[in-house]
Amino acid sequence: MTYTRFRVIELLQGFLDGSAGPYEFDDFLSSRSSDPEIEAIRLRLAQLPDEEPSDDPTRYAGERAKVIVEEIIRDLQNSK
Repeated sequence: MTYTRFRVIELLQGFLDGSAGPYEFDDFLSSRSSDPEIEAIRLRLAQLPDEEPSDDPTRYAGERAKVIVEEIIRDLQNSK
C-alpha cells in the first residue's frame, strides 16, 4: 500500500481513537516508504514503545506517545 499524508493522518487518528483495524498500524510500521517524510514518520512511530513504554501490555506505548502522535498529525495537516 502507498501511504499518502492524508492516509497517514487517517491511520494515526484511527490509532488514537481505536477505530483503526487490528493490523493497520502494524502494516504501516512494516511498510517502507519512498516518501522521505512518510518514512521519517514511520521510523519515529516504530521507536515509540522504547521511548515511551507503557505499563499496560495491551497498549502500544505510554501516555506521552499520544501527545507525540497528535503532534505528528498536526504537522502533517499543516505541511504542504
